[in-house]
Amino acid sequence: MDANVPLSEIFRVKSRFHRSINIVRDHSDLEAIDGYILTDLGKSILLRVANSLEAGEKVRSWSFTGPYGSGKSAFSLFLLNLFKSPKCPEAQVARAALKNEAQIIFQKIFAHNDGLRERGLFPLLINGSRSPIGTAILNAVEACLPRLSDQGNKSSSVRAHIRRLRKASPNGLEPEGVADLLAEFRAYLCKEEGF
Repeated sequence: MDANVPLSEIFRVKSRFHRSINIVRDHSDLEAIDGYILTDLGKSILLRVANSLEAGEKVRSWSFTGPYGSGKSAFSLFLLNLFKSPKCPEAQVARAALKNEAQIIFQKIFAHNDGLRERGLFPLLINGSRSPIGTAILNAVEACLPRLSDQGNKSSSVRAHIRRLRKASPNGLEPEGVADLLAEFRAYLCKEEGF
């Protein structure tokens, strides 16, 4: 081997390793999830999630903690894509990876949950920021509207609700207003989008 050959000509690092994961930016980036390595810890967390999907289970919230660079966001991105609509290419990649790496966990999650298997879930993407949670939720609902199949026609009532909340509460949203918006958005997703 020639000693003058730069390392960049010998090794190629996938671009997903060049920067940290950002859930909002990377949620539909196939390259960000392609080649994800599901670790033993990731499998154990997925097993907990699978157990929480069983009828009667009350645990529906988790917290991932760990040092910078330990894979929290990468795992969250994998989980987000795993539960998306199976029509999404990134969901297909995540489901194939889980099926290949942990068939038992895959079966536990999808075998007896027709809605999750056939339709998936609609993710509402929120990055942590120094803004009130109500504002972050409102921004997230507004940001996801372009991803909907109707492209604004039937979701106009949700858009109008957002405008009313912003106008009525310029200094922060009341919890009831956010709850009402989420209820309306959920009803819209169920009726119009099939979730």
